[in-house]
Amino acid sequence: MDASILRTTYTSFIRPILEYGFQILQTASATNLKKLERIQLGAAQIIAGSSKKDQHPVLLKQLALETIHNTPLGAVRIFTDGSKNDNGNTGSGVIIKTSDAITKIKKQNPNFCSVFRSELIAIDEALDHMISNNSSCDIWIFTDSRSSVQFLSNWRNIGDKTGTDIVNKLRIYSSHNDIHLQWIPSHVDLFFNDLADDLAKEGSAEPLDNRGLLTYREIFSKVRADNNRILRIPPIHDWYQQKHLGAALELKGDRKLQTTITRFISGHTHTLSYVQGQKVFPACLECNTHQFTPDHLLSCMELEKRNLFESPALVRDFLWASGLLDLV
Repeated sequence: MDASILRTTYTSFIRPILEYGFQILQTASATNLKKLERIQLGAAQIIAGSSKKDQHPVLLKQLALETIHNTPLGAVRIFTDGSKNDNGNTGSGVIIKTSDAITKIKKQNPNFCSVFRSELIAIDEALDHMISNNSSCDIWIFTDSRSSVQFLSNWRNIGDKTGTDIVNKLRIYSSHNDIHLQWIPSHVDLFFNDLADDLAKEGSAEPLDNRGLLTYREIFSKVRADNNRILRIPPIHDWYQQKHLGAALELKGDRKLQTTITRFISGHTHTLSYVQGQKVFPACLECNTHQFTPDHLLSCMELEKRNLFESPALVRDFLWASGLLDLV
């Protein structure tokens, strides 16, 4: 679909909705306005046919190198980065480059710490090093985390411990030296930035500093990730035939049929009750000799368990013809 069609679609269907609520949007909160702004920018990006992948790495690298090389003589260049692996281990890496030496710092952060906070911890570690060594040089901190730069630029509204520590250290160090916080692009083959990234990955394997504590959002993220992982594990029951969740939706038929067959397969029929923690079914209406369990009901109708998966509609018809459908 070319840009002209996309532009027409946007101006015809999306833009009128935004303009219709213009009077209300004038009094909207900054948070809601930012959400609308993301829609506008996203639409403009799609119409223009540009994306993050289209950004030329060679040009980005050239612009970043120009910024780095234009730092004043005698200034300390600091490169920071954060990393997180698939196991939830996080680390921070720092490269401090002076005129005569290069200092490397790596540190493991609390497990399931966010990448964003790992980036902030790297900046905090760099400032810690400069203050503890009584440095009297101006410093340029280069980070590939745009969110960290935006977060610290809004320093009046910072309330978390890591952010507050950074702001206090910035205030202390800037009382006698200049500090510059500069964003640079990631993964464009910038030597010292890539080196900081490697240190952050190595830091995730370092001994854990137990003094670090997770924030509420990080704890919530960890619990949610654990719950999602547990939910993907099929329950261990003899009646559970599938190897993944959502198998009921794969049954051919409408929602009512899927619900009926699923209740039948699981044994959670309308007639099921529990006595002292044990499943109890009423007597079978067909033979009056056995409990009304799904397995016995299948045998009474001369059906097999595979029929539930291969021909669920057939099983439902048998239940309806036998007058047992409302009991399942």
